Order: sequence, then C-alpha cells, then structure tokens
Amino acid sequence: MRVAADASGEPATPVALEPDHLPTLCDGRHPAGIVPTDFSHLHGAGGYLARMAHFEAASITAFAQLSSELEDLGAPLELVEQARRAAREETVHAHAVGALARARGTVPPDPRLKPPPLRTLEEVAADNAAEGCVREAFGALVGLYQSVHAADPEVRSTMRMVARDEIAHAALSFQLHHYFVTRLDASARARVEQGRDQALAALLHQVFTFEDAPWRDELGLPAADALFEMAREFKLELARA
Repeated sequence: MRVAADASGEPATPVALEPDHLPTLCDGRHPAGIVPTDFSHLHGAGGYLARMAHFEAASITAFAQLSSELEDLGAPLELVEQARRAAREETVHAHAVGALARARGTVPPDPRLKPPPLRTLEEVAADNAAEGCVREAFGALVGLYQSVHAADPEVRSTMRMVARDEIAHAALSFQLHHYFVTRLDASARARVEQGRDQALAALLHQVFTFEDAPWRDELGLPAADALFEMAREFKLELARA
C-alpha cells in the first residue's frame, strides 16, 4: 500500500485500489450522456485494455458531437474539421486497443450513450476545458510514457499511434479553449475556469490513489510515484496555459 496525497501534495489517508479498478488514464474524451458500465468482470492487463478501448469507442461520439456543436456555434471551419478528424482517429484507437484486449482473451464492452443534450456555448466550453484541457491532455502524457516503456512491443507500437493523436487532440482542446473565452463574458469565463480546476482536482485524486499493478510493465504504465511527479508537473504547466 502507498500513501496518497491531497491536492496540495501533502500526505493523506493511505489508500489502495485493486489493480482491476485502476482508472484508465489514456482513453480519449468522454462524451456527454455516457452511461456507466459494469467493468467488474474485467481483470488483468486484458481488462485494463478492454476498459480503455471502451472509452476510446465512446470518444468517437464525443468528437462527433463536438464537431456538430462547433458548426452550430459558427466556429472556424478549421476547428470543425479538426474535431471531425479526431473522431476518425478515435475510431482507429478503439479498434487497435480493442485488438490488444482481445489478444489477451477480453472483449471490450460497447459504450452505451443517452441522446446528447443541446448545450450552450458556455457548456461546450466547460466540457472542453475539463475533458480536453485536463483529462485528455494528461492522458496523452501517460500514453506517450507507455509508448516508450511498455514491455510488450505491440502495446508500444499501438501507444505510439494513440499518443501522437492524443497530443494533437489536446492541442485542439487548448485552441478551442482560447477561442471560447473570446466569446464568453467575464462571469462565464470564471465558471469555465472553475470547472477546469475541479477537473484537475479530480484527476489528481485519481493519480494520488493509483497503485502499481502486477502487469504495469507489460503495458508500460508509470509507477505510482512517477505518475505522481507527472501530475505535479502537469499542474504547473496547466497553470501557465
């Protein structure tokens, strides 16, 4: 068991997560309206990859929805096209990571989605700040780490492709963030920034409770302490963005 820390970096209550319950840190952008799925039957490295593939498949919808919303909001065509391209890339990710899971005897569960809600400019901006600028951006860093450190060569190869695309998706998120804030008033901008801070706090909580899994080296996941340091650096960089 390792000692977790709170958002300030100070030691907190010792916690331990079972390896089969570890969060998938590099898994695309989660869409609005996603229905929680029971993952209790997914175990080991195959189970982790199956959960990852599940969320990569869901992120196809997230970017398709985003591209439609950007079009409706009159965003520059370049941003709309980048969101559409991201949806296509997430399709490739879902298939590639799903193949890694199936090779280990595990079939990824299909994501279930409710009809997406109609969202205001502020709601789209808030979701982008939390999902794109925080969760997906940090996930890209984890994916990049896996692309170098995974003991399994097929995992390394797949994560090189995934990380490359996720880095581009994170860059799009920050482009969108700067675009959105030019269209929001001061109070709306403050709420969006508050939402981003809350998403960062939730991410840090996940990181601080991350345990080393016995199959960590196979997938190239950072050791818990290394992940903790990555999160510290990410928090500092996000404050400068």
